[in-house]
Amino acid sequence: MAFSNLSFVFFFLPLCLILYYLAPKKIKPGVMLLASLVFYAWTGLNNLLVLVLVIVFNWAAGLEIYYLKGRDRLLWEGPSSFRLTLSGLSLAVSVILNVLVLALYKYTSLAMPLGVSFFLFSAISYLADIFKGDFKPRTNPFYCALYLSFFPKVTMGPIVRYQDMADQMVQPQLTADNLTEGALLFMTGLFKKVLLADTLSKSFASCAALSSTTVLSSWLGMIFYGLQLYFDFSGYSDMAIGLSRMFGFNSRSNFNYPYLAAGLSDFWRRWHITLGAWFRDYVYIPLGGSRVSVPRHLFNLMAVWILTGLWHGSTWNYLLWGLYNGLIIILDKYVVGKALSKAPRFVQILLTDLVVFVGWIFFFSPNAASAFTYMGQLFGAQTVSFSNAQALLILKENLPLLVLSLLCAGPAMLKIRDLICRRQKIGTAVITVCYAVLFVISIAFMVSSTYSTFLYFKF
Repeated sequence: MAFSNLSFVFFFLPLCLILYYLAPKKIKPGVMLLASLVFYAWTGLNNLLVLVLVIVFNWAAGLEIYYLKGRDRLLWEGPSSFRLTLSGLSLAVSVILNVLVLALYKYTSLAMPLGVSFFLFSAISYLADIFKGDFKPRTNPFYCALYLSFFPKVTMGPIVRYQDMADQMVQPQLTADNLTEGALLFMTGLFKKVLLADTLSKSFASCAALSSTTVLSSWLGMIFYGLQLYFDFSGYSDMAIGLSRMFGFNSRSNFNYPYLAAGLSDFWRRWHITLGAWFRDYVYIPLGGSRVSVPRHLFNLMAVWILTGLWHGSTWNYLLWGLYNGLIIILDKYVVGKALSKAPRFVQILLTDLVVFVGWIFFFSPNAASAFTYMGQLFGAQTVSFSNAQALLILKENLPLLVLSLLCAGPAMLKIRDLICRRQKIGTAVITVCYAVLFVISIAFMVSSTYSTFLYFKF
């Protein structure tokens, strides 16, 4: 059951909110856990079984790591001050088993449980933070279960740390402001998904369906997909964070206008922020980060990006996408970064977006060969002409959508909202009406069109 599903919007969510707010304080976490398990069971009972097994294993592994940490002993001391302790061995084995579960579903023909990448990454961070001493695990499995299964984030993130949720699980911040702001953020995400991402997907499909490929149709298809991917995933993140806030849980943003980034490193600090932070804290920094020799730093960067590519999928496309981003970031840091930083900001943004959008070709192409073919078509290879009547018609029909998408990809709409809100009562009334209209239009789109799943569900 997706957040943009009518059953979720009009049945599951209202019922959960009513039961949650009416429940006594002591049993609110129990209501939330039950709701989360029911939500996940909606994707299939087999999927629920996998989630429950992951919860039980990581709860027990966390307790074992914590217990061994208090009674640790050295098992082996290697070069570069490497020390393998008993608790470290327990952590390593537990992480490897989690990764093997992920690999089993990603790289075999088994049907992949929804969100398996996200809740397994959450589980690994849970174990690693116990090992680092960031928090003491509870002997009661209830809180570990709620952390891993929390329905706003279980299927597609954001990847929240246990210590960020720990106090809120015991004492959620149920305020009128959180409820209102959460509802508005949920509606914003719904608008991004239903009105923008799903419409852009049809525009992308119209380019892909053309009998004759032109340079213009290739560029339009790439731009439509890149914008669709952003609004699809940032829309989901807005809905997830909005839902969390409605239930008294505050989560940090997962996107920060990435298409306004000046440089690829800046882009990845703005895109899927929680996943980037996960790889930084649990892969990049443990490898030594940037406080190492240049060759080792190059290795660390490429290792992170290869793993990021493999996290997204098992085909060559995703590995090549990871290598592509890693190489561009290395070039940015060591070769062209200083020169580009002197260029006007709009030039930096355009170049960054060009690099990013070309990279997305690996995502929508069926294989590596077709991805490179598509890249060639952007510059005239294997195309019939620069443009034709069909490509111009697609551009004409989708020009308003492109303009709206570009506006919504930046802070312009938010600034307009804030400007209106300064007029106090009148501004608040106008904004309320605008959100209500957007919500009604979004529902109308959901009713009249075929349901489109979130792109990141497959990751």
